[in-house]
Formats: sequence, structure tokens, C-alpha cells
Amino acid sequence: MLLPLTPAGPGAWDLPVTLDLCSGLRALWGGCGLGAAVEAAEQATGRACRWASVQYLRPIHPGQLLHLAVASRDGRSLSQVQVTGTVDGVQVLAGMAALGGAGVLDAQFVRPPDDVPPPQDCAPRTMPLGVDPTGTFLARFEQRWAQAPRPLRTDGVPGTGRTRVWVRMVAPTPLGRATLAMLADLAPSAISESLGERAGGVSLDNTVRYAREPATDDGWVLLDLTVEAVVADVAQLSGRLFDTAGTLLAVAEQSAVVRRRAEPRSRPADRAD
Repeated sequence: MLLPLTPAGPGAWDLPVTLDLCSGLRALWGGCGLGAAVEAAEQATGRACRWASVQYLRPIHPGQLLHLAVASRDGRSLSQVQVTGTVDGVQVLAGMAALGGAGVLDAQFVRPPDDVPPPQDCAPRTMPLGVDPTGTFLARFEQRWAQAPRPLRTDGVPGTGRTRVWVRMVAPTPLGRATLAMLADLAPSAISESLGERAGGVSLDNTVRYAREPATDDGWVLLDLTVEAVVADVAQLSGRLFDTAGTLLAVAEQSAVVRRRAEPRSRPADRAD
């Protein structure tokens, strides 16, 4: 189970924070916080999530218990939801979501780029040197380049701001809405390629807007990511998530504080990992 939420009273759920839900910085992976809020909201309302956003007020560490309280206002077809996350009574997460909807309109106006090869034809993408994924959420998914990577990622020359990556969970996992929220949080990994520096990002917020249901069951998701801007060391990120059939699954956005990494001692580091 990706997110082992357990009921903790009316409109409330608990999530034990384990290392395999955390980033390489040993704090809760931002997408896991958003995914947990989405799952709790769906369980509380019995409706499918259409949009959700979470702001992180404090880091959440392995060994802590994240308590999620859901308050909803339910209409005939839509629910507006507030999700409050606390650890030991201290608020660490603030979330909002909209769920439900009714009607027959169903249209898609954006498509994945034409020049993206299928994942089986793409080279593996590994973690940058100095990032240890062992036991963390980073070890629970695999990545493949959906574009030719820069030969030198840390040459100090800014890139285009665009990064395209295929990603899927290592263990076969349905592409539910919580899973998509978790995978979308790979967006800050595009910061290094965009800046031409060894850098990553710490999420300030995560937002996801859901579109269609997957048309395939192979688990692969194309992340078409854009670093829109980096100002005052805060990166503004956006991305579109597609399945291998070209179905638009979701649109993601987030802000992240840029964290520069020290150069490793041994450096085959400029390789395009």
C-alpha cells in the first residue's frame, strides 16, 4: 500500500511517516503529503478529486505520525474540502481540494510532444551524485529520459527550462489520483538541468488538477516539466502528465526553494544522470 492511511475518528486519518515516504533529505516527499490529502478527501466525501493543493508549513520526518482532519462542504455534485495536517498537535500542512462533478463534457486539447519515444526506447535516468535514494521514496519508482539529456548538466550554462521524463512505480501500481500526485513531485528534479548547476528543490506547495482516467495499464507516466522561472532562489514549476496512449492525466504546479548541492569528491559528476 503506497499510503497506509488509517481511520482516526470522524473525518480524520493517520499516516505513519516512514523513510520510504520521504525524500533524500529525510523529510516527507511533498507528493506523498499531497497524495495523502487527496486520498483522505476522497474517503471523506466518496467523490473523485478534481483539484487539490497543499502548502507545507514545517518539514515532516520519519517516525512522526501525520494526522489529517478533513472538513467538507458538500453540494449536489461538488464538495469543497479543507485538509489540516498536524504532528503532535502542531499544524504542518494546509490543504484544499474540490471533488465530484457531474455532466457529459469530455474533451482534451493538449497532446504530448510528437518527438517523445516510448519508454522502452529511452535511456535510464538516475539520481544525481550525492543523492542517496536508499530506502526512500526515490527508490520506489524508475525513470527514463524522454529527451536527449544534456551531455554536461553542471557546466553553469542555463538550459531551456524544459525536461521530459518517463516515470513509473517499481512495484506494479494503478495510476490512481494519489499516485499521480506523488509522481508529479519529481518536478524539482528539473531545476538542475535548467540552471546548469548541481541543485534541487524543497517544495513549498504542491498542486494537481486532474483530467482524464488512464487509457493504459502499463504504469508509465510522461512528465513534461517546465521550470518557468527562478527568482530569489524560489523556482516556479509546472508539468503535464500523460500516459503512453497520450491521455492527459493531470496538470501539476508547485513552488520550490532551490537548494544548491556541494560538488562530490569523485566526479564523473557531469554525466547526464
